[in-house]
Amino acid sequence: MKFAGITFVVLSLVASAAAVRHGHANQRSIQIVGPIEDINFGPLENAPNGHISFLKNPGGARIWLPGRLSTGSNSHEEGGFLFDLSNWSADALSQAQPTFTFGHVVPDEQNPVCTAYVFDGNYAAMNAVIPASEPDTLLAFYDAEYHEECTSEPLLSSIGIATSTDGGVSWQNRQQVIQGLDEANFTTQSVLDAQDHGYDQDPKQIIDSGSSGPSAVVREADGGVYIYLYYADRKPLTGGRDSIYVARALLSSDGQPGNWQKWNGTTWGTMGEQTGAKPIVKPTAEDVLALQPHVSWNTALRAWLMVFKTANDFQITTSPDGINWNTPVSLLSFPEGTKLAGFPTLISLNGGACDGCADDSQSSLSVLNSRYEASQQVTGANGWLYYSSLLTGDHQYHAHRVAFRISDD
Repeated sequence: MKFAGITFVVLSLVASAAAVRHGHANQRSIQIVGPIEDINFGPLENAPNGHISFLKNPGGARIWLPGRLSTGSNSHEEGGFLFDLSNWSADALSQAQPTFTFGHVVPDEQNPVCTAYVFDGNYAAMNAVIPASEPDTLLAFYDAEYHEECTSEPLLSSIGIATSTDGGVSWQNRQQVIQGLDEANFTTQSVLDAQDHGYDQDPKQIIDSGSSGPSAVVREADGGVYIYLYYADRKPLTGGRDSIYVARALLSSDGQPGNWQKWNGTTWGTMGEQTGAKPIVKPTAEDVLALQPHVSWNTALRAWLMVFKTANDFQITTSPDGINWNTPVSLLSFPEGTKLAGFPTLISLNGGACDGCADDSQSSLSVLNSRYEASQQVTGANGWLYYSSLLTGDHQYHAHRVAFRISDD
């Protein structure tokens, strides 16, 4: 899907309420400036099947992304893969060699292993890698799935956490931290029974449920240093359209289970309580759904910036506090012939560090540990939108990227 020579200029985002500089409103817009490029991440297939994370290092950057790597005619590794890159050129990405760091191995694709319920028993793929409270320690937040019918769907998803002390090469201590509202309100078995019943009645009736697509930032708020975790929730039993939520935990807790508070619409809920969450971004009737949020502190807008997917496009919105979000606008409509598209990540290769950080009047809201170091937690005035699409008639996702620019109206 390469649209060479085409420049895309899309509806601008007016961020007057959030983009404050020197005490007065500054209206700015985000534009896609194209063209859309097809991207390969080495030999990975179906990638990225989630958000991209990266950290700058002396040799360039270390990146993590979900995908699949064939290991034989009927076997594969699936989950999280690591690349070390000297640069982000299309050639460097296509020639990079992935290291399988996280997930599971499928030895026989025609005869998958069916097990009793384990929250990440059928799928585990990191979506957000951030520094932990201790030096040389990383945290990964990942999509976790259990498949009641031992097929790819229906699925019960939740968000897990894992820890690495070797630079993200290996991961330990995998645990569930965020349940979806269906699982929290109706118990795990009730959701599985509903999925099983629906599938038995009609195998085409897919009742996917649960939280997914995590994006994490580390920031100061309310006198403490927190991990803010943004995610989507599909809740057919609870009711309501697929929407976006936020939870937080003190960084000193390293995000371990029982330390999370969900936003309940007016305040932060009781620590460890999973049931009272309210959405922070909801889809319109035309959009049907809002999924797969990626959130960063944008140094050009002086605001939190979110990109997410709907049924028809990627949309963006800004927030002064990471909780109350402005009305979203379209960033990129899915090109004709696209069956599905998703997993948007906005990446500024320098992390926005040279885009006015020195005079940032809202430093208390800024992301910690990445303020002057590039990572997916901070974006600037320029960068790339990375995403995947599934073309009509195809069976796996393909990667693309397109440039974005933030400028004065």
